[in-house]
Amino acid sequence: MVNAAENSKPESELQDERIREISEKIAKDGTLSGRERQTPTAAGGVWGIEREEKASGKTPPPVPPAVAEKPVESAVLKNLRTYQGDVAEAVGKTGASVLTITLAERKREEEEKKTASPVRAETKKNILLVLVSVALVTLGSGVIAGLIILSKRAPALPEASSPPQSEILPYQEKISYNTNRASRESLIEMLSANQAKWSGKDGDILFFDLTKTVSDVEQSLDTKTFFEILDTQIPPALMRALDSKFMLGFLGTQNATETFLLIRVDSFGHAFAGMLEWERDLWGDLGAILSPKTLVVTAPTPTAATSSPTTTAFLTFESEVSDVFEDLTVRNKDARVLRNGRGDIIFLYAFLDQKTLLITANRAIFETLASKVASFSPRQ
Repeated sequence: MVNAAENSKPESELQDERIREISEKIAKDGTLSGRERQTPTAAGGVWGIEREEKASGKTPPPVPPAVAEKPVESAVLKNLRTYQGDVAEAVGKTGASVLTITLAERKREEEEKKTASPVRAETKKNILLVLVSVALVTLGSGVIAGLIILSKRAPALPEASSPPQSEILPYQEKISYNTNRASRESLIEMLSANQAKWSGKDGDILFFDLTKTVSDVEQSLDTKTFFEILDTQIPPALMRALDSKFMLGFLGTQNATETFLLIRVDSFGHAFAGMLEWERDLWGDLGAILSPKTLVVTAPTPTAATSSPTTTAFLTFESEVSDVFEDLTVRNKDARVLRNGRGDIIFLYAFLDQKTLLITANRAIFETLASKVASFSPRQ
């Protein structure tokens, strides 16, 4: 009955059971007994265990003579080897335990991992070095190509030098004039003499850089001192509303040279009210400086002394000058103008913006300067 049950099982299960029995036997006794031996079964190539059954009184069947194995059968036997069989064979040959073999296998796997890890790190390092080298070569090639392209370009033309400038407008020419000993008469004479001989191009500006010497240092003249030299009747409130910076100059035109005065403003509201108050004296204070129709006459003063002092008189060819200013819009600017008896504009002023006051004697000059101021952006 037992043999019938065993024969009913698949050969693979029988093989595994027999291997387990051998492993248990080896683990217990350390070797096989003389009663057990390995023999090939009649099924062909499957290893089995033949046991002597003396207890049953049965005589084991005779063992058939060994037959030479064919190469094909040998190949089949190798394919049927399992891990358990290998373990059992190793235990039988070396006398080691299953635990020892397991620990040895684990140690071998760990050593393989340690050996493989440095190899992978070295490979990554080599790849990184290759990538960095390629990047450096590419960058160097780009720099060299850029330098070659730049060297082949035509040299850039130098930028046109901008004209020098005051703090209000650029100019083409400048005349410096020290005012330490200046008076109203000498200042007007200086302007009249330069106006007669200067021949600037249309639109050119001649800037008068008025200065004063303070403690051996030459400084630009401020607005308050300028009006004091001219002995004007400017209202004190207006003087406080004006900035210290101003620009006195000539503007060249196709027909003549015209004088202008630009003044920076600190307080627009007070300056506007102050100019309205100054209108009653404005022509008398600045007409001789700004009007092109002013003639400077110098004559000796009769005295009893032997010296011959002189006096300077300013004659204007304007007749019947009105005492009243009137409103006029010039280039979208609200201007105040003064006319002569024929209705011609001989004097005008306007605030070009809340920071700039322009005073001149010609409408065309006013329009040109208003355009220049609007397009000018002072350098910081």
